[in-house]
Amino acid sequence: MISKDVKIHAPLYINGDLVPCSRPKVTSTGRAYYPAKYRNFKAAAVLQLKNQYKAPPIKGALEIEVLVLSTRPKSKTRKKTEGVRIPRYRARGDLDNQLKTVLDSLEEAGVIENDSQIYKINVSSWYIKKGEIPRTEINILECSNIIWRI
Repeated sequence: MISKDVKIHAPLYINGDLVPCSRPKVTSTGRAYYPAKYRNFKAAAVLQLKNQYKAPPIKGALEIEVLVLSTRPKSKTRKKTEGVRIPRYRARGDLDNQLKTVLDSLEEAGVIENDSQIYKINVSSWYIKKGEIPRTEINILECSNIIWRI
């Protein structure tokens, strides 16, 4: 059993379809860079997070919950399932690459000091139901006095 004191921070949101972090591309001269689509999304995400979180960076051990809600591709749109969320699997952009985009944005926006502070992560990725707006929801729990008791 784990004993801890928890401070729950207000949820943060990144609007739009999340762009997973891809591998850097390398030019013939050896210069590495990320694709423009990823750089542009990350810059917009950082700006949104800075507008929502104006306090100093969170310090200490963190638990993070991330919910990624993405637009459905036309191949996944069915009359039967348009009113419900369905899990996003076997899609381009693995869950770990989506998470990397979120964590890098949190760090660059000054919400957290470093992603090495995180000791527990809960991430899920879904296609939105009809009428929903694609977004990423982030809940941060700052933990102190964590003790593992057997």
